[in-house]
Amino acid sequence: DRLRPVICDQEPMVASPLYNERVANIIDSRYQELLNYSRSYFYHTKYDNHTNNFPDFTYIAHALGSIDGHTYTNSREAFLRSYSLGVRCFEVDLAVTQDNQLVCVHSETSDKLKLPSPEQSVLSELCKQKTLEKYSVLHSRDIAALLSEYTDAILITDTKSDLETSLTLLYQDETLKSPDISKRIIPQIYTKDDIPIIRKLGINSVIFTLYRTKLSKEEVLEFVKATPEIRAVTMPKEWFTPEFGKKVRATGRPVFLHTLNNWNEINGVLSLGVQGVYSDIMIKDPVDD
Repeated sequence: DRLRPVICDQEPMVASPLYNERVANIIDSRYQELLNYSRSYFYHTKYDNHTNNFPDFTYIAHALGSIDGHTYTNSREAFLRSYSLGVRCFEVDLAVTQDNQLVCVHSETSDKLKLPSPEQSVLSELCKQKTLEKYSVLHSRDIAALLSEYTDAILITDTKSDLETSLTLLYQDETLKSPDISKRIIPQIYTKDDIPIIRKLGINSVIFTLYRTKLSKEEVLEFVKATPEIRAVTMPKEWFTPEFGKKVRATGRPVFLHTLNNWNEINGVLSLGVQGVYSDIMIKDPVDD
């Protein structure tokens, strides 16, 4: 999980401090390029920007990834750290404020994050706050800015408020209406009742996540088979068995699990046919050593 420098057998040379600094800067930039490439390969995110094919990835940064050991921050800082480590697929929690604005906050844990409940706050008040008194609170326009700047990033939504309201607010942003960006946003749906909503909004690619469903496994399979907009199925690890995973894959949909934070467990489920996992953890950055 790390790159090691190779010392070449060359005659020593005398060079000026300025020359040495320039060489060091060149080597450092090339090292960073190679390091980021290797990380991207490890996290295995592929996306065909010229088609509507479902992206192929094995690692999803849960709530934009951990930062300083903290989870669920859904912050810009978490996104940037995850991205710098090579992650290209991100899950984000979305909530609607009292004044009908969309923010990236995990409502169920807002008190632990030292934030007021988004549903009982207005945007201007909420954005004055810092998650854990340190990290930024993102608005939907901030998501638009991040996806515009980081053109290979893919976003999976987890709506904590009403789905139709949340997705309507999300796609109101003119930037997010751009085909190059909108196809990199993959909403999650939770029930059969969500299908008319996504069709009304013109969304043709979603993930069916099972953590809220009341359907049986057989009912899940029937629903997935009958719904072409469902491109993948995500489930809590407690739902997964190799047999059920195989049946889901037989419908042509990949299987994802959440939330796994143990590398042995992650490698184990990947060996059983799971395509990817939602996780908080990251590979330790070699540069930090």
